[in-house]
Amino acid sequence: MKLSMNEIAYLADRFPQATTISLFQTTRAATNGNEAATLAAKGVLEDGVIAAAARPVLEILADAKQAARLIVRDGLTVLEAYAYRLGETIALVENQGEDIDISLPEDFSHIGYDVSQYIGTSARKTTGIEVLLPEEEAMTLLALIDVYRHWTLRSYLGEEVADTVLLEDIQRQAAATGDSSLTDLFRISFGYEAPEENQISRVLDTLVKKEIVTKEDGYRLRPEYALFAKSFLVPATSLLVESFSIDAEGQLVIGGGLGLTAGVCDHVFFLVDAEEVELKAVAGLEMMQTIEGFLACPEL
Repeated sequence: MKLSMNEIAYLADRFPQATTISLFQTTRAATNGNEAATLAAKGVLEDGVIAAAARPVLEILADAKQAARLIVRDGLTVLEAYAYRLGETIALVENQGEDIDISLPEDFSHIGYDVSQYIGTSARKTTGIEVLLPEEEAMTLLALIDVYRHWTLRSYLGEEVADTVLLEDIQRQAAATGDSSLTDLFRISFGYEAPEENQISRVLDTLVKKEIVTKEDGYRLRPEYALFAKSFLVPATSLLVESFSIDAEGQLVIGGGLGLTAGVCDHVFFLVDAEEVELKAVAGLEMMQTIEGFLACPEL
């Protein structure tokens, strides 16, 4: 079923009790007065009422208790899909520009295929890093990783770079904006902030205790983290995934994550909640499985 956004806005009036995560509640579009005629031509309306064949899928979109969103960006290309779950049935909504395509798929294999064109399906990964950190530690670690990334790129230009990072280098990177860094990306995507400049030394000491960083005349990432930083240089594709669930008390619960890819074997996935961030290097195949898990609209 292909519908325009103004047709969705028109149908919203037919579902006044739609849930807060419903497509009919989250669509912001104006009607043009032609929707009844175009919906009748598409078989969605019959004699002014919703057709029996169209009602089941529209009711899932209206009454969904769980939902998910996937946005893949690669250069000027954007792939966008939404899933809505009611009971055991999932409706898939794919943004196709001016129209959206609504279906009841048996699985998400075609979405997986589309995503694989950007990230591949390799089972290999450059490193196996995996760590769970609170916000201030995650942002400080990302700042140090960003320094390594920038210095590695400069070394390819023939510049001499240090092999130990000073505190002021990390402080400067943590405060930088608009530089395509991982810290800035997190600031924009999730509203995370790095610690105040005078707190970064304290946070680095915590990362030393957790055996992520070493300290001796400056700071260094431990070997596996350093390998990740030096390999993950220019992210080409980003994948934003979010889950929405209405709990037993009617409250909205949100979970989400961000995937980035910088090469066939260089992917990272950040699983984000209100208090902590999981940073995990993943293979392309693992990234695909993670995305499918989100699209299954789990209860949170």
